[in-house]
Amino acid sequence: MKLGKKIDLHIHSTFSDGMKTPTELVAMYRADGYDQIAITDHDGVGGVPEAQAAGARAGLEVVAGIEIGSVVRDRNEIHLLGYDFDIYNDFLTKKLEEMRAYRIRRNERLLQIFQEKGYPLTHEDLIQRPEQHYIGKPNFAMAFERMGYVKSVQEAFQSKELLASPEARALRKMKVRTGDAIQWIHDAGGIAVVAHPMKIHGIGEKGSPGFFRELEDILRFLTEHGLDGLECGHPSASPAQAETLSRLADRYGLLKTRGSDYHGIDEGGR
Repeated sequence: MKLGKKIDLHIHSTFSDGMKTPTELVAMYRADGYDQIAITDHDGVGGVPEAQAAGARAGLEVVAGIEIGSVVRDRNEIHLLGYDFDIYNDFLTKKLEEMRAYRIRRNERLLQIFQEKGYPLTHEDLIQRPEQHYIGKPNFAMAFERMGYVKSVQEAFQSKELLASPEARALRKMKVRTGDAIQWIHDAGGIAVVAHPMKIHGIGEKGSPGFFRELEDILRFLTEHGLDGLECGHPSASPAQAETLSRLADRYGLLKTRGSDYHGIDEGGR
């Protein structure tokens, strides 16, 4: 994978929880003078062909990408970015389809739970933008806000009656071990990178010495399982934290990547 002069290797489209289509993203990034981007939708690659076709027309290199939610050592949630792989790889396709089917079943169960609680949500309430291909818990939160049950998406996630209820919290994503996800990406010919390490929960206060000790322990473990890189540049990392991440990447021979984690809202940082 050749890195361009101006790059963004972490972007979400309408094929997961982004607000812009792959074609719209390519046009926007091309207008902003980018040389290379990666579409990294959650647990799927459906937007990659459209983005690459648009990129070929516009003269913008689009790298195949994905962001897979995973768990390391049965304790910490790790988001893993995959790059430059065969999106049609049979084994990867099978695993992503299993994740998609699991998510659909989980969403149906969540709808049932909230309906039983007296919230008349329907599947249509969870479709909040044109060409939406993905439904996750944020879509439930946005539906609650729009219907007036809460004042904000954050409140929906914090409400003990809604997404913070024991019933909703028990319905988690399909459990994927990080080492397995690394292997899926490698088997498809790609490279695997830990996404936004500063957002990892359960390893201490963000940015503290203890946090970085725990993070280094995770990186050491994952490097032994084939990890290729670390996302050092991300809006969740301050300049000083990004420097610390860069040193950790050097220590373990990891590639260093950067990305905005752009979702199509006016988030800044692109």
